[in-house]
Amino acid sequence: MSDPRKQSDDQGNSAGGPENESPSGEPMVESPAARVESASADEAKPEAASSGSPDVTPPDPQAIEEWNRQVRRRMRIQSRRGFLGLGAGLLAGIGAFEWLTTRRDIDGVPWPFRKTLEVNEQLAH
Repeated sequence: MSDPRKQSDDQGNSAGGPENESPSGEPMVESPAARVESASADEAKPEAASSGSPDVTPPDPQAIEEWNRQVRRRMRIQSRRGFLGLGAGLLAGIGAFEWLTTRRDIDGVPWPFRKTLEVNEQLAH
């Protein structure tokens, strides 16, 4: 009746091997919400209803804290990547604008824009 994959050790980690590790090799902690959902799913089974009152235990505070630490670490990493990407895009945009506006003029228009206008003119005819 009890699934060995749902059993937990003292730290709140799910029992099992490599399937419970992140790609970086860190043990993954099952989310407290997932535990409550799995408990709710167990309640819906006819077997659980026939055994009497369902045994729903509150999530372990240590497991919740470990889950929160993992989420905060991932958010910091993704935030840094986002700001680095934003900065790189900003510098590329400024560089492209400077390059386009400092090219020599052909009839009062920088040559990249003049070439674009000429191509558009050829396409229109």
